[in-house]
Amino acid sequence: MDKTLKEIIEKVKENGGKIYQVGGSVRDEILGIPNNDEDYCVTGLEEEEFENIFPNALELGKSFKVYNMDGKEIALARTEKKTKLGHKGFEICTNKNITIEQDLKRRDITINSIAKDLYTNKYIDPFNGISDIKNKIIRATSDAFCEDPLRVYRVARFSATLDFFVEDTTINMMETLKDEMLYISKERVFKEFYKAMKSKNPQKFFEVLYKANVLNVHFEEIYNLSKYDYKEENAFKYVMKKLKNSVDLTDDENIRFAVLMICIGNTMENNTILKLNLNSLAKRIGLPKKWIECVNSAIMNIDKYINYNKLNILQKVDFLENVFKSNIGFDGLKIMCIANNCYNIEYNNINFEKIAEEMLRKIDGKYIINKYNTKHDKLFKETLRKERANWLKNNIHGGRKNV
Repeated sequence: MDKTLKEIIEKVKENGGKIYQVGGSVRDEILGIPNNDEDYCVTGLEEEEFENIFPNALELGKSFKVYNMDGKEIALARTEKKTKLGHKGFEICTNKNITIEQDLKRRDITINSIAKDLYTNKYIDPFNGISDIKNKIIRATSDAFCEDPLRVYRVARFSATLDFFVEDTTINMMETLKDEMLYISKERVFKEFYKAMKSKNPQKFFEVLYKANVLNVHFEEIYNLSKYDYKEENAFKYVMKKLKNSVDLTDDENIRFAVLMICIGNTMENNTILKLNLNSLAKRIGLPKKWIECVNSAIMNIDKYINYNKLNILQKVDFLENVFKSNIGFDGLKIMCIANNCYNIEYNNINFEKIAEEMLRKIDGKYIINKYNTKHDKLFKETLRKERANWLKNNIHGGRKNV
């Protein structure tokens, strides 16, 4: 325990309050997972008292105050009353009489509703969260779960990141929030989606939402997979397996998302529809530009990667140049092919990255200007393309092979 926290603990106690460690850091401490977030809850003090004790505390938060003290986030124990639709429609109440148990009850799931008494180092676990952690179960803390539609996505994300099972009562509670989920901002939806895609089990995010019958609220393109079969298997299950495959190949969420979308495109066998789906999903949840570019690059180049030896020399130049300059890169294309079980083993000895780098470095604009004593004109790009084709033909295909 660092010096700052010790001082906070002592001052709170001196003024008749108590402070507890709360939130994900308690859960992760029990799981043995590193967690850099430090969240604390204070009971027994009014807001004004706390601010007088800690006048230098930095105030954060809009709907309720959170105090940042040397990287530690501290809030006063509170209760909430729902006042309108959405995940922001709450009336917050804080006062010195609110207990830690009351504060924990308003939290989403039992594994997040555990506190640690910093004076005794004992856990306060009124909703059996420790038992659920041991049994890898995600369970709503109370009926208050149904007051916040964002919790639907948090549950799905926790299932993906922790590899926990969501019990049936909680699944049913999630479904009751389906209509209200439309009021969640796309930024918050994407935030949970992003964390799931970074996890070891991103497919669980979608599987939980599907089981709760809410997948089509923001992920209609993925939900529609459940309506048809592909390769004698339900298309949704097929794509989820491929998404899981990508986890063993890369921790890059951009590539994982591209794998997901390319797999969806494979089941439809129509890239035009895939692009329409990508665009509609991007608008609905605010996909970052880099993710969209990765998918578009994959759509443009994956078949060329698989059938590289069938391309003519100019097509090979275009392919090497486009992929080298793209966000997805040759490794990304390879990962997508392996995840989809369509990797061409004969390319194991072809270093596409090195070939492209050498071609672009040796045959550049300066080379064309010096060779032809010319400046940029209408024919410049085509001349550059043909010179690169000659270099590729003479040095790689027909010359040095498998660079």
